[in-house]
Amino acid sequence: MSGWSISRRSWALCALGVLCGLGAGCTKTEPAADSRQVLRLAQRNEPATLDPHLATLPDEFFVIRALSEGLLTPNPAGGPPLPGVAARWNASPDGLVYTFHLRPDARWADGTPVTAGDFVFSIRRALTAATAAPKAPLYFALKNARDFLAGRVPDFTSVGVAAPDEHTLVLTLARPAADFPSLVASGPWIPVHAATLAAHGDRWTRPGLYLGNGPFVLAEWKPNQRITLRRNPHYWDTAAIHLDEIQMLAFTSSDTEERTFRAGQLDVSMTVPFAKLDSYRRTAPELLQTVPLHETRYIALNTTRPPLNDLRVRRALSLALDRAELVHKVLKGGQLVALNFVPPGLGGYVPEAALTEDAAEARRLLAAAGYPGGRGFPRLELTTWGAGNLVLEAIQQRWRSELGITIPLVQREAHTHLVAMAAGDYDLAYATAIPDYDAPPTCSNTSPAAMPATTPSGTTPPTTPFSPATSCRRRKKSCWTTCRWSRSTSTPRISSVAPRSAAGRRTLSGPATTSMSPSPMNNPPRALVLLCLAATTLLPAAAPDFSAARILDHTRVLASDAFEGRAPGTPGEEKTVAYLVGEFEKLGLTPGNPDGSWVQNVPLVGITSLPSLAFELDGRTLAMEPINDYIGYTTRVAEQLATRQSEVVFVGYGVVAPEYGWDDYKGVDVRGKTVVMLVNDPPVTKADGSLDDTFFKGKAMTYYGRWTYKYEIAAAKGAAGCLIVHETGPAGYPFAVLVGSNTRENFTIASPDGNAGDVAFSGWLTIDGARKLFTAAGRDYDIAKAAAARADFRPVTLPAKAAFTIAAQLRNVASRNVVGLLPGSDPQLKDEYVVYTAHWDHLGRDERLPGDQIYNGAADNAAGTAVLLELARAFAALPPAERPRRSLLFLSVTAEEKGLLGSRYYATHPLYPLERTVANINMDGANQFGPTEDVVVVGSGATTIEAVAATVAAEQGRSLSPDPRPEVGSYYRSDHFEFAKVGVPAFYGRAGRRFIGLPPDFAEKLVTDYIANRYHKVTDEVQPDWTFTGAEQDAAFLFEVGRRVANDDTWPAWQPGNEFKARRDAMLAPR
Repeated sequence: MSGWSISRRSWALCALGVLCGLGAGCTKTEPAADSRQVLRLAQRNEPATLDPHLATLPDEFFVIRALSEGLLTPNPAGGPPLPGVAARWNASPDGLVYTFHLRPDARWADGTPVTAGDFVFSIRRALTAATAAPKAPLYFALKNARDFLAGRVPDFTSVGVAAPDEHTLVLTLARPAADFPSLVASGPWIPVHAATLAAHGDRWTRPGLYLGNGPFVLAEWKPNQRITLRRNPHYWDTAAIHLDEIQMLAFTSSDTEERTFRAGQLDVSMTVPFAKLDSYRRTAPELLQTVPLHETRYIALNTTRPPLNDLRVRRALSLALDRAELVHKVLKGGQLVALNFVPPGLGGYVPEAALTEDAAEARRLLAAAGYPGGRGFPRLELTTWGAGNLVLEAIQQRWRSELGITIPLVQREAHTHLVAMAAGDYDLAYATAIPDYDAPPTCSNTSPAAMPATTPSGTTPPTTPFSPATSCRRRKKSCWTTCRWSRSTSTPRISSVAPRSAAGRRTLSGPATTSMSPSPMNNPPRALVLLCLAATTLLPAAAPDFSAARILDHTRVLASDAFEGRAPGTPGEEKTVAYLVGEFEKLGLTPGNPDGSWVQNVPLVGITSLPSLAFELDGRTLAMEPINDYIGYTTRVAEQLATRQSEVVFVGYGVVAPEYGWDDYKGVDVRGKTVVMLVNDPPVTKADGSLDDTFFKGKAMTYYGRWTYKYEIAAAKGAAGCLIVHETGPAGYPFAVLVGSNTRENFTIASPDGNAGDVAFSGWLTIDGARKLFTAAGRDYDIAKAAAARADFRPVTLPAKAAFTIAAQLRNVASRNVVGLLPGSDPQLKDEYVVYTAHWDHLGRDERLPGDQIYNGAADNAAGTAVLLELARAFAALPPAERPRRSLLFLSVTAEEKGLLGSRYYATHPLYPLERTVANINMDGANQFGPTEDVVVVGSGATTIEAVAATVAAEQGRSLSPDPRPEVGSYYRSDHFEFAKVGVPAFYGRAGRRFIGLPPDFAEKLVTDYIANRYHKVTDEVQPDWTFTGAEQDAAFLFEVGRRVANDDTWPAWQPGNEFKARRDAMLAPR
């Protein structure tokens, strides 16, 4: 493996990923304004250890080399190794004795000298059987080293290691080895500090205890999150170190890693996603860097497990593949086809081709083994550690199409995968082999890189018919390798020179596939058979190239002043609908309405309410002030409404929930009366004061807490008016949001009776307005509120009579849902549908306001609509044969801000039958900032879609998180809820909370600021710091969730006990 450089030589990384800026000759040409230099690197696989004698993964040595230095270090240019602790060395004429002269200024991180004795101790430790060093064979070139490890030579002084003085180390070989200096430069030859091991034992590699001799010290290690290194002032060449700190951030997804870089939260990336390569080559070739790398990727077959113990089956699996097509059509990163195991050019080695490909012969062999056409083939699993999924999916499809067999893919954590392979715990396993130094392994296994003496568990691995200890002739017949990354190949990286304050340069650089991968060649499992990777003409398409820039561009257009806030029934609607239809047409969708149009007409009635409200108490009138005390409106289609002498009844939380044994009305007749109630669910508590989650889901809001329910139940009880007391905490938003939404024109779906069954007066009281009413009525509001949190609460009739009027301006509005269709590719399933939704509307403009009058709604929901367009583009760009089996409906709905009216209309007037609607996936808002480690699921645990989402998230290196604020009832506040109410399983994912490379409270601060300063305000405009790289990440996530749901043989379902399950079960019963 050779080194790599970053961004116009502003920074450089040397051999095996060690910073070139750490050593002589590498300088930072453009210092940052900030004197503290911090470099943030990507890390792909979590190190299991930082002990150089126990490490096996390249990721582990990547960190170790920054913390400690050996006698020699690898040459990033690929030539002879460079001096490390040894300033110079020489070999005897016969090549058997090497003398290394140590630098007198070499120091451990505590300032004590590094001596020749430290290397004697370290070599002895590595060759001690109790250490179980997996790479101990790298010392076997030394005289008697192999026999000492085996116990045949008990005295270590017989091993060819001597320290005649503190600065001289003499190594004697068993036989001449021209590549010995390269072997000494390998990672396992890095020394350890004897006193530290004696003091701390296995704990010595922890932060604060780790004592190395390298350019950095270990300051922090948070597994699967980050490793932080800080400059070591005692390093012999510390003057050449231009970094104060290195942060290694954990990633398991190349897509997330690349987006994090583009968001400015990562300086160096190890990986460029294959799907991005062409884009970078076209648009930013100067950012793309390449790195030569010796690496062979392969699939190992466990020949102890039938039917893989049958040579015919193994040969069939290999012959069915097309390696060249995989390299050129899937990877497309300049890799080489591997028809043998050893990379060409490794130590000058030129291998002969050993593999052939013949699909017809593969089918014949499989049939001869007893599985004609794949019939009767047993279940096997292909395991991986999270890398190569695109490649492995191609292999799966090739085997399915050519041989008729299906082998599912199973993910494992990297180290777990490696250990399982060493233990033989696998059927087929994806792996990679990376030589420890620049020399080809020999067939007689004299190369230490080829075969270790021990596995990670400390046991000696068995020699198998296909292990690296087997003869050359037999190996050539049986080892079938993969595509290769080698010195003769350039693997792509990308870099940028966008400035940032801490490190001077923001740079993304890395191979097109991770070189930080487990290497089971170093820990061979039982009966290892190598199998080449391949592609096929029926390969699945590469993951679509989602674009943050496109999402931002759509958001800018939709949130521009020209669209006037996108209110239904305004010129803003005309422009919005025209824009969406035009985009759907350009993308190649078909009109989504079966009548051949792009829209579904949604008949609405616009109602502008002018309310008045007062209470009569003991002959006096308590006038309520609009805005300060209340807001009021009506959903009845009537120009004048008036009620006087309406009794006022406080009904607690206004909830009737039989399943909880809860009834706030207790049989009290409220017909013609005005009910006053509290927002959200009753906060039932236990004896210790904590919320009782057996009532109303504890902290999470149920539909009983939603304001729409409260108006509905009041209407069902015959109330004339309903007033909800607003408090910001339980409501989830300030009163100003209600003012902005409800003091202007509102909408309702046109109905024959003009909504005569609704309450005449719908309103909200401010907390001050509520206290004003209760005080005037001689009641204590806080006491009444506390009593309402108990199941034995009974309605309280206040000594007051309500008088309210509504003067309403009415107009009929022909609004529209915009709908595009991508027909399914499966004739049997194309009449089943997955519906993606995002609402296009916002609040329009308010000409009463001074200055800015337009509610642009950039975050809510121009951004979500932009993601919908990006998803539609991605699906439409797929070749017809690769499109989802079921049809996809892209539905941008109207009037969400007015009560989910557009989605409600679709749900009650569906264009396609609900019993053939498989799922809804909703977008409301988008992540305008950088990538996250998670995806928030609103309403987590509701449907089986969440299991699909969890798998997709894991493949992105992410996880699912529950709604952090379930008490505000987000599940009932967006368009998916209308699908849920009619029984269609719905999924609503939102931006994650754990932003990569940013403080833990970053998301909470964003949300708090947005709700306080922009939500439903004229200030919701595109912000200069929006990058949408997080939205791009989420778009890829939502794409894959929808694709899998649309392709799966099993329909999504509501989880047992869910409130919407019965409706779905009844709907599907006839099926």
